[in-house]
Amino acid sequence: MDMCGAASRPSKLRDMANILFAVYNNQLPTTVGKNWPSIFYIIDEKNIQSENIYNFDKIGFAINLISAQKVKIILYLFVYLSIYYIFYNLLILNILQTVIQLQKQVFLLKQLLKQQSNSSPISSKILLDQIIKDHYLILYNTALFAQDNVNLYTANKKKHQKRNQLYRQIFYQDNLSIEEGLLLAEQLNQKKETDRAESHI
Repeated sequence: MDMCGAASRPSKLRDMANILFAVYNNQLPTTVGKNWPSIFYIIDEKNIQSENIYNFDKIGFAINLISAQKVKIILYLFVYLSIYYIFYNLLILNILQTVIQLQKQVFLLKQLLKQQSNSSPISSKILLDQIIKDHYLILYNTALFAQDNVNLYTANKKKHQKRNQLYRQIFYQDNLSIEEGLLLAEQLNQKKETDRAESHI
């Protein structure tokens, strides 16, 4: 950048690169091409290897061209109550479908075990019962995790609402002093608490 903070002109960038070439290595060419600043990003986008460009990385980093890369936003994340419960309902639906599929697999496994006369039925039954128990434990823990997420979201929402109540604005047309503003805020709080108490009766 120049003294005013504006972006450097291509001619200035070219002069800076030539100075750095002369300082770092005398064996390489001491000047860069006329269009070198304008094709810098093209070179970077095409992923040309650094050994094919004389002192490419050192010069580019020294004149701060690398920091001019565009920032790419990978993901926008918006959390809304309705969307959250849609995802939660889908999770519960998937759990139920998984239970049904698991029961079908258990039935098929039992049928296959009945057909195998060489294996011991007692050991096979123990193994199968252990597999079923493990799967049910996984599904149970998944359901608990989903419920914990709902509880945390509800608690966070209540905390956010309480914080918004603390920082609400008071609209008043006339000029107020600090004492009058505090008194008005206290009256509004008392009125709100009274209304809340009456609503619970």
